[in-house]
Formats: sequence, structure tokens, C-alpha cells
Amino acid sequence: MHTPISQSHLLRPFILALGLTLGASAGAADSQQKLDQIRSSISHLKQTLGSDKQQQQRQRDELAKIEKEIAALSRQQRQTRSDLSEQQQAQHKLERETNALRQKLAQQRDNLGRQLRAGFSAGRQQALKLLLNQTNPAAAGRTLTYYGYFTRAQIQAVSETRRDINQLDNAETRLRQSRTRLQKLQDKQQRQGEALRQRRGERKTVLAKLNAEISSKKQRLNRLLEDEQALSKLLQNLKPAPAAQDFSNLAKLKGKLKWPTT
Repeated sequence: MHTPISQSHLLRPFILALGLTLGASAGAADSQQKLDQIRSSISHLKQTLGSDKQQQQRQRDELAKIEKEIAALSRQQRQTRSDLSEQQQAQHKLERETNALRQKLAQQRDNLGRQLRAGFSAGRQQALKLLLNQTNPAAAGRTLTYYGYFTRAQIQAVSETRRDINQLDNAETRLRQSRTRLQKLQDKQQRQGEALRQRRGERKTVLAKLNAEISSKKQRLNRLLEDEQALSKLLQNLKPAPAAQDFSNLAKLKGKLKWPTT
């Protein structure tokens, strides 16, 4: 004789299947929400990474430009130092030449002074004696003429030496002015170099921070991509099972179903 089967006992498999279905649906919904959040984070992170990489390239370009400016300025500084060295040597040479001419001028002036003093002290009597002592008046005249030539030659030599000294003084003055300009240029280049090196340091600092930030974001992106892949697989596993058996005609099966266990 068969034991009567209660309605609740017959509905138990259906309730169990329904519970499993609802649980799977709830888990799938939660996982899908998390997946959407991850994908949104991935999209946002990719955008910020793209912006960071553009900024990184701009900083690299600016740094390369600064490096070129520093290299060009270094060449200019070397040229300025070379020009200063050459002008310093040229000025020393002019100073030596000027000193030599000044000594020569002093000697010429001394010789001319002695000659003029001797001629002045003798006066016309010296010239008269010279004429009287000459047996040949023509020869005496030539002697006086030579005497005048010699005096004029000494005066001309002094004048020429003085002129040479003035020319050297002018050249030396121009050299000093040029050296002053070069020294100012050197100081300006030094300031420019310091400013460029400061800019280079600032760019390197910004670039280092960008590199670190980009590296960190790449790591975050890789983790998010791994999470996305894992959740996608989970959602595949949480897809609803095939439709359960229809229990609408369960009453007709009364007395025909086998016991699931003894």
C-alpha cells in the first residue's frame, strides 16, 4: 500500500530549483554590476593614461629643447672665453709695444732736448764760428743745412713716435672696451646657463613624477583588466540553467513518481 504524498513534499524539488535559480540570478546581477564598475574604471583610467602620456611627451620635448639650448649656450660660452683670451693676449702685446715706444720716445726726447739746449746755448755765435772756421763758405753752408736737417729729423722722429704711441693707446682703448663688452656677455651667458639648468631640473622633476604616475596607473589598469576577465568568466558560469521541468501537471503524477530514496 502506497503512503500518501503530501503537496509540500512534492513541491520541495521545485522550490529548491527555484531557490538555486534566484540565487544564481542575484549573484549574476551583483557580478554584472561590479563588472560594469570595473569597465567604467578601465575606460576612465585609459583616458587619464592617454592624457598623462601626452603630457609626458610634451615634457620630453621641452627637456630636449632645453638640452639643445644648453649645448648651444655652452658653445657660445667657449667662444666668448676664447675671444676674451685672445683679446687679453692682444692687449698684453699692445701694452708691451706701447711701453717700448714710450721708452723710445723718452730717449728721442732726451736726445732732442740735449741737442736743442746745445744749439740754443751756442746761439748765432755757434753758427758764426762754424762759418768762420770753414775755409770754404759753401761747405760751411752745407754744414749748417745738415745741422738743420738733423734737428728737423729728430723732431720728426719724436712726432712719429708720439703718433705711434697715440695709435697704440687708441687700439688699447678699443680692446679694453671690447673686453668689457665680452665680460658683460660672459656674465649674461652665465646667468642664462643657470636659468636653463634650473628649467632642466624642473622639467626632470615633473617628468619623473609623470613616469611614476604612468607606471602606477598601468599597474592598476592591468589589475582591472584581470578582474574584468575573471568576472566575465564568472558571469559565463552564472548563466541561467536550462528551463526546469514543467510541474503544472504534478497532480496527475500522483502515485506514479518513484521515491527519491528509501
